[in-house]
Amino acid sequence: MTPENCNIPDWAHRECQADFGWIRENLAVFWTTATAAFEDAGRGAMVVDTTCQPVPGAGNPFVYLSQEQVEEQGNEDTRRMVAEYDPTQEFVVVLLKSGDRTSTYRVGLVPPGSQGTRASNSRPYRQASRRAKARSTRLGDADGVGG
Repeated sequence: MTPENCNIPDWAHRECQADFGWIRENLAVFWTTATAAFEDAGRGAMVVDTTCQPVPGAGNPFVYLSQEQVEEQGNEDTRRMVAEYDPTQEFVVVLLKSGDRTSTYRVGLVPPGSQGTRASNSRPYRQASRRAKARSTRLGDADGVGG
């Protein structure tokens, strides 16, 4: 699913596009962390606090929540994405934003050599929740990461 296919407000579409660009810029770190965390803790989601950088230019704080921890948060869209993603080629990332808002994405890699890609690079594809983009949601504090 892409934002073009969703019936969401213009501001949400712009925010979604900005999120996709930011995720793409950080894809190597996210993918490496998500696959290692899956091996250690099983299904789950990366939660990134986009509202702060404790060390300027050194990235944002994040934590990996197990599927059980995600379920405790009560966000149906995030629960669904965590339950359905394919950990061999996808991960789920929750972006904590200002105003106690979150955006959740199911991000996958298109394997090298697939149609529409260069053989030397993988590229991300995304699935965003229709409802999550048009409303504000709150994911509670977890391991020191919160909005």
